[in-house]
Amino acid sequence: GEGSYSTVYKVIRKKDNKIYSLKKVRIIDGLSDKERDNSINEVRILASIKNNPNVVKYYEAFMDSTADSEQFGPKGPKSTYLCIIMEYADNGDLF
Repeated sequence: GEGSYSTVYKVIRKKDNKIYSLKKVRIIDGLSDKERDNSINEVRILASIKNNPNVVKYYEAFMDSTADSEQFGPKGPKSTYLCIIMEYADNGDLF
Protein backbone atom coordinates (compact mmCIF):
# COMPACT_ATOMS: atom_id res chain seq x y z
CA GLY A 1 0.00 0.00 0.00
CA GLU A 2 1.00 3.60 -0.38
CA GLY A 3 0.22 6.81 1.44
CA SER A 4 1.33 10.44 1.40
CA TYR A 5 4.66 9.82 3.15
CA SER A 6 5.13 6.07 3.20
CA THR A 7 4.86 2.76 1.40
CA VAL A 8 4.00 -0.55 3.06
CA TYR A 9 5.39 -3.84 1.79
CA LYS A 10 4.58 -7.46 2.53
CA VAL A 11 7.94 -9.02 3.43
CA ILE A 12 9.22 -12.47 4.41
CA ARG A 13 12.03 -12.83 6.94
CA LYS A 14 14.49 -15.32 5.46
CA LYS A 15 15.54 -16.65 8.86
CA ASP A 16 12.16 -18.24 9.63
CA ASN A 17 9.94 -17.53 6.57
CA LYS A 18 7.55 -15.44 8.70
CA ILE A 19 5.50 -12.74 6.96
CA TYR A 20 5.57 -9.13 8.21
CA SER A 21 4.60 -5.65 7.04
CA LEU A 22 7.43 -3.22 6.42
CA LYS A 23 6.41 0.43 6.42
CA LYS A 24 9.01 2.71 4.82
CA VAL A 25 8.61 6.39 5.70
CA ARG A 26 10.77 8.63 3.57
CA ILE A 27 12.54 11.16 5.75
CA ILE A 28 13.34 14.03 3.41
CA ASP A 29 14.44 17.62 3.84
CA GLY A 30 11.03 18.82 2.67
CA LEU A 31 9.21 17.36 5.68
CA SER A 32 8.28 19.76 8.42
CA ASP A 33 9.50 19.16 11.96
CA LYS A 34 5.93 18.19 12.88
CA GLU A 35 5.77 15.55 10.13
CA ARG A 36 9.10 14.06 11.24
CA ASP A 37 7.98 14.08 14.88
CA ASN A 38 4.75 12.32 13.87
CA SER A 39 6.75 9.53 12.24
CA ILE A 40 8.91 9.05 15.33
CA ASN A 41 5.87 9.23 17.62
CA GLU A 42 4.18 6.49 15.61
CA VAL A 43 7.05 4.16 16.53
CA ARG A 44 6.91 5.18 20.19
CA ILE A 45 3.17 4.63 20.39
CA LEU A 46 3.27 1.26 18.61
CA ALA A 47 6.13 0.10 20.85
CA SER A 48 4.25 1.10 24.00
CA ILE A 49 1.12 -0.92 23.17
CA LYS A 50 1.49 -4.52 24.26
CA ASN A 51 -0.83 -7.46 23.55
CA ASN A 52 -3.84 -5.46 22.38
CA PRO A 53 -5.87 -7.52 19.88
CA ASN A 54 -7.18 -4.30 18.29
CA VAL A 55 -3.75 -2.90 17.38
CA VAL A 56 -1.31 -4.22 14.79
CA LYS A 57 1.72 -5.58 16.68
CA TYR A 58 4.99 -3.64 16.43
CA TYR A 59 8.24 -5.60 16.20
CA GLU A 60 11.08 -3.17 15.47
CA ALA A 61 12.16 -0.01 13.68
CA PHE A 62 15.38 1.09 12.04
CA MET A 63 16.77 3.75 9.72
CA ASP A 64 17.88 2.83 6.19
CA SER A 65 19.70 4.90 3.60
CA THR A 66 19.30 3.52 0.11
CA ALA A 67 19.59 4.82 -3.42
CA ASP A 68 16.35 6.01 -5.00
CA SER A 69 16.77 3.45 -7.76
CA GLU A 70 13.08 3.47 -8.72
CA GLN A 71 13.39 7.10 -9.80
CA PHE A 72 17.05 7.57 -10.66
CA GLY A 73 18.62 4.13 -11.19
CA PRO A 74 20.97 2.25 -8.83
CA LYS A 75 23.54 5.08 -8.71
CA GLY A 76 20.95 7.78 -7.96
CA PRO A 77 20.87 9.99 -4.88
CA LYS A 78 20.30 8.36 -1.52
CA SER A 79 17.27 8.86 0.69
CA THR A 80 16.81 8.08 4.35
CA TYR A 81 13.87 5.96 5.41
CA LEU A 82 12.37 5.13 8.77
CA CYS A 83 11.46 1.43 8.47
CA ILE A 84 8.84 -0.02 10.80
CA ILE A 85 8.34 -3.78 11.03
CA MET A 86 4.80 -4.74 12.06
CA GLU A 87 2.43 -7.67 12.14
CA TYR A 88 1.04 -8.53 8.72
CA ALA A 89 -2.76 -8.21 8.60
CA ASP A 90 -3.82 -10.59 5.83
CA ASN A 91 -7.58 -10.02 5.84
CA GLY A 92 -7.64 -6.73 3.94
CA ASP A 93 -7.53 -3.25 5.41
CA LEU A 94 -8.19 -2.68 9.10
CA PHE A 95 -11.36 -0.66 8.50
